[in-house]
Amino acid sequence: MNKEDICIRIMQPSIGQKIVMLLFCLSSVIYSSCNETNSPEIYDIFISNQYFERIDSLFLDNNKFDSIEIESEMAIPNIKRGNHELQIYTQSNLKIQTTLKLIGTSPVVRVVINENGQVIIMG
Repeated sequence: MNKEDICIRIMQPSIGQKIVMLLFCLSSVIYSSCNETNSPEIYDIFISNQYFERIDSLFLDNNKFDSIEIESEMAIPNIKRGNHELQIYTQSNLKIQTTLKLIGTSPVVRVVINENGQVIIMG
Protein backbone atom coordinates (compact mmCIF):
# COMPACT_ATOMS: atom_id res chain seq x y z
CA MET A 1 0.00 0.00 0.00
CA ASN A 2 1.31 3.37 -0.91
CA LYS A 3 0.56 6.77 0.63
CA GLU A 4 -2.26 7.61 -1.80
CA ASP A 5 -4.20 4.40 -0.98
CA ILE A 6 -4.00 5.15 2.75
CA CYS A 7 -5.23 8.73 2.17
CA ILE A 8 -8.19 7.56 0.08
CA ARG A 9 -9.20 4.94 2.68
CA ILE A 10 -9.11 7.49 5.51
CA MET A 11 -11.27 9.95 3.56
CA GLN A 12 -13.97 7.38 2.64
CA PRO A 13 -16.54 6.91 5.42
CA SER A 14 -17.10 3.36 6.57
CA ILE A 15 -20.53 1.72 6.58
CA GLY A 16 -20.85 2.41 10.31
CA GLN A 17 -20.11 6.09 9.81
CA LYS A 18 -22.67 6.25 7.00
CA ILE A 19 -25.30 4.66 9.25
CA VAL A 20 -24.54 7.12 12.06
CA MET A 21 -24.86 10.07 9.65
CA LEU A 22 -28.15 8.69 8.30
CA LEU A 23 -29.57 8.19 11.81
CA PHE A 24 -28.53 11.72 12.77
CA CYS A 25 -30.30 13.18 9.73
CA LEU A 26 -33.46 11.13 10.38
CA SER A 27 -33.58 12.09 14.05
CA SER A 28 -33.21 15.76 13.10
CA VAL A 29 -36.17 15.50 10.72
CA ILE A 30 -38.31 13.67 13.29
CA TYR A 31 -37.43 16.16 16.04
CA SER A 32 -38.30 19.15 13.88
CA SER A 33 -41.63 17.63 12.81
CA CYS A 34 -42.60 16.82 16.43
CA ASN A 35 -41.47 20.14 17.85
CA GLU A 36 -44.15 21.89 19.93
CA THR A 37 -43.54 25.18 18.16
CA ASN A 38 -45.89 23.88 15.44
CA SER A 39 -48.72 23.86 18.00
CA PRO A 40 -51.38 26.54 17.74
CA GLU A 41 -51.85 28.93 20.67
CA ILE A 42 -55.66 28.67 20.68
CA TYR A 43 -57.84 25.53 20.39
CA ASP A 44 -61.54 24.87 19.88
CA ILE A 45 -62.91 21.97 21.93
CA PHE A 46 -66.01 20.01 20.93
CA ILE A 47 -67.50 17.80 23.64
CA SER A 48 -69.89 15.05 22.54
CA ASN A 49 -72.19 13.25 24.97
CA GLN A 50 -72.65 9.62 23.90
CA TYR A 51 -73.29 8.56 27.51
CA PHE A 52 -76.72 7.07 28.32
CA GLU A 53 -77.77 10.07 30.42
CA ARG A 54 -77.57 13.84 30.25
CA ILE A 55 -74.46 15.70 31.39
CA ASP A 56 -75.72 18.17 33.98
CA SER A 57 -72.63 20.33 34.25
CA LEU A 58 -69.15 20.53 32.89
CA PHE A 59 -66.13 22.38 34.27
CA LEU A 60 -63.03 23.25 32.26
CA ASP A 61 -60.54 24.45 34.84
CA ASN A 62 -62.74 26.81 36.92
CA ASN A 63 -65.21 27.68 34.14
CA LYS A 64 -68.66 26.12 34.35
CA PHE A 65 -70.61 25.18 31.22
CA ASP A 66 -74.23 24.16 30.77
CA SER A 67 -75.68 20.72 30.31
CA ILE A 68 -75.26 18.52 27.24
CA GLU A 69 -78.16 16.32 26.22
CA ILE A 70 -77.70 12.70 25.13
CA GLU A 71 -76.16 12.41 21.62
CA SER A 72 -75.50 16.16 21.54
CA GLU A 73 -72.37 18.23 21.26
CA MET A 74 -71.08 21.44 22.85
CA ALA A 75 -68.39 23.76 21.49
CA ILE A 76 -65.92 25.55 23.76
CA PRO A 77 -63.88 27.96 21.61
CA ASN A 78 -60.66 29.87 22.26
CA ILE A 79 -58.92 27.68 24.84
CA LYS A 80 -55.20 28.35 25.29
CA ARG A 81 -52.52 25.72 24.72
CA GLY A 82 -51.51 23.73 27.81
CA ASN A 83 -53.02 21.38 30.39
CA HIS A 84 -56.64 21.83 31.45
CA GLU A 85 -58.72 19.93 34.03
CA LEU A 86 -62.06 18.66 32.70
CA GLN A 87 -64.75 17.62 35.19
CA ILE A 88 -68.09 16.26 34.02
CA TYR A 89 -71.12 15.62 36.24
CA THR A 90 -73.89 13.41 34.87
CA GLN A 91 -77.60 13.53 35.71
CA SER A 92 -77.11 10.80 38.35
CA ASN A 93 -74.20 12.80 39.88
CA LEU A 94 -71.44 10.58 38.49
CA LYS A 95 -68.19 12.55 38.27
CA ILE A 96 -65.95 11.94 35.24
CA GLN A 97 -62.58 13.68 35.36
CA THR A 98 -59.62 13.94 33.00
CA THR A 99 -56.80 16.25 31.95
CA LEU A 100 -56.78 17.76 28.47
CA LYS A 101 -53.29 18.34 27.11
CA LEU A 102 -53.65 20.84 24.31
CA ILE A 103 -50.29 20.60 22.54
CA GLY A 104 -51.07 18.99 19.18
CA THR A 105 -50.88 20.49 15.72
CA SER A 106 -54.64 20.48 15.09
CA PRO A 107 -56.52 23.51 16.46
CA VAL A 108 -59.66 21.37 16.93
CA VAL A 109 -59.96 18.83 19.75
CA ARG A 110 -62.89 16.43 20.06
CA VAL A 111 -63.80 14.95 23.43
CA VAL A 112 -66.31 12.09 23.42
CA ILE A 113 -67.90 10.66 26.57
CA ASN A 114 -68.88 7.21 25.36
CA GLU A 115 -71.69 4.94 26.59
CA ASN A 116 -69.37 3.39 29.23
CA GLY A 117 -68.39 6.77 30.70
CA GLN A 118 -64.94 6.69 29.15
CA VAL A 119 -63.43 9.91 27.86
CA ILE A 120 -61.96 9.67 24.36
CA ILE A 121 -59.81 12.61 23.22
CA MET A 122 -59.13 13.10 19.51
CA GLY A 123 -57.25 15.95 17.95
